[in-house]
Amino acid sequence: MQEINSNKDEFSARDNLSLNGTAKKSGFFRRRRNGGSIGYVLGSVIVFITAFALGIIFTIYMTTHSFNNGLIKDIQKPILTASGIPADAHPQWLDLEAAFANIDHFYYSQDKVDHKKMIYTAAEAAVHTLGDPFTLFRQPEQARNDAQDLNARRTGGGIGIYTAIRDGKLLVSQLVPGNPAEKAGLREGDIISKADGNPIVISGDTAKDLDNASKILRGEIGTLVKLEIIRPAENNRVFEVTITRADVTIPPVITRIIGENKDVGYISVTTFGGDTVKQFDEKVAELEKSNPTSYVLDLRNNPGGLVPEAQKLLGRFLDGGVAFYRDVPYQNSRNQPENVINETSGVKLFNKPLAVLINGGTASASEITAGALQDRGRAALIGEKSFGKGVAQYVIGLPGNSSVRVTFEQWFTPNKTNLGETKGLLPNIGVTLKQEDVWTGRDPQLDRALQFLQNKEVVPPVPATGEKN
Repeated sequence: MQEINSNKDEFSARDNLSLNGTAKKSGFFRRRRNGGSIGYVLGSVIVFITAFALGIIFTIYMTTHSFNNGLIKDIQKPILTASGIPADAHPQWLDLEAAFANIDHFYYSQDKVDHKKMIYTAAEAAVHTLGDPFTLFRQPEQARNDAQDLNARRTGGGIGIYTAIRDGKLLVSQLVPGNPAEKAGLREGDIISKADGNPIVISGDTAKDLDNASKILRGEIGTLVKLEIIRPAENNRVFEVTITRADVTIPPVITRIIGENKDVGYISVTTFGGDTVKQFDEKVAELEKSNPTSYVLDLRNNPGGLVPEAQKLLGRFLDGGVAFYRDVPYQNSRNQPENVINETSGVKLFNKPLAVLINGGTASASEITAGALQDRGRAALIGEKSFGKGVAQYVIGLPGNSSVRVTFEQWFTPNKTNLGETKGLLPNIGVTLKQEDVWTGRDPQLDRALQFLQNKEVVPPVPATGEKN
């Protein structure tokens, strides 16, 4: 037993030695394999970095050298395209870079070298060569102002009134809601007799008098102007008011009740920004409490804005259907219908008579609105021929906070009217607003719209020559 046990112990010892040896041998090979893996990884990284560096060097070489033809030229084209360099004008691109470099090196007055201004000027010149007045490069401040103007029209430092000359006096003909004059308590019809203690002199030259008044009332933002006011509505009461000038903004929607019987809702839409339809719903809902029998939609001097907002606003007057057609070359799209957008919320004015005021300042999205209402038989257009902007732009923000406006489509009214050919929408009823009307605070176009609605006239056809009706 003892011997057997000894043998067993001896065998176990040998077995253990054998196993330990194998374990040591296995560990050795594992270390060799791990070392090989690390070497493989390091080698791969080195190859990748080398290839990447060579790729950068090759790309730099291909983008900074010009080749006339051959295989190298064909290889170069996709590299230029990927680098944002026009392959068909690569030598000229290099010329531009060389011009900048030579100015930096040789120009005698280096303190006058302004790289930002040079680049902005080059970008502005580039879009100018297209001959399209609507494709524009906008520097950061211009781009910022454009974005603000989509939500409210900005007019600079002032008090927020429109003035007129009547009976030899300077009148407040209209207040711009939400601006300093309204907040200070001025009313339409007030007479401004003095400014900062100096009498308002009316010479009889209306244009000159209004220009002088504008110079007096406008000024640096934050400065004060003291006005003496005569209020005919209160037995010619005379009082003074001091107003702080501000950056006057014209809200996107202005409403009021008008007409002899105070039964017509007046809606002025000044721009199509992101807040326009929301304000439209809020303000027209207030008008509806007065139960107007009809409406005037004033799109005069509305330069346009966001097309989807125009489609949504059309959805307040039209129950579905085509808003306009569009051709988008880069999408290979022709005569693509774009419909009115009817939202579940918002006011619905489908059945109330409507007149729309237009003039030479009615453009873009406001022309889409007016054109759809006219072609669909929903409203009469009254006033003067519109601007004629039958194209639309993308506004693209750029990394340096500048922007570029790029014309990307042409559009047509529901009846396929091409504004590029007609140079604008013709009104159903032509009425000219003369300068003396502006001077005296009169509005024959609005008066004609009220007459049309109150007499329940039938919408006349568009005159072939645009003559007055």
